[in-house]
Amino acid sequence: MMSLRDSFEWMFRNRQSGGITIGQQPNLAFRIFAVTTAVGVLMPRGRVRTAAAELAVGVLAWWAGDEIVRGVNPYRRIGGAAVLGWVVLSGMRRPRGRPDRFAPRLGSTTRRGRRSVRARRR
Repeated sequence: MMSLRDSFEWMFRNRQSGGITIGQQPNLAFRIFAVTTAVGVLMPRGRVRTAAAELAVGVLAWWAGDEIVRGVNPYRRIGGAAVLGWVVLSGMRRPRGRPDRFAPRLGSTTRRGRRSVRARRR
């Protein structure tokens, strides 16, 4: 059984340099993510803001995949996997304000719990 010290060493020991690595200088993907996120936050709603947000998510997925493949220790790889999982699950979420084309229409209810007019007519 591994001791707490051995577990810490395994999790944070840099496999390339032998040092303990928890954080490091941001790579290109993370820098692009930071810039596009800042642009998205500072711009008013519109095409530029939407494009910046979509680019930021794509670059974040790139960074996460890169950490999974080339992370210097398990801590970095687990972090990359967690971020990539979050990006994928967030992308699967139904966008707000858009009707869901695949939602069942029969027997559907409104926000107040009443059946919709279309459902009552059938």
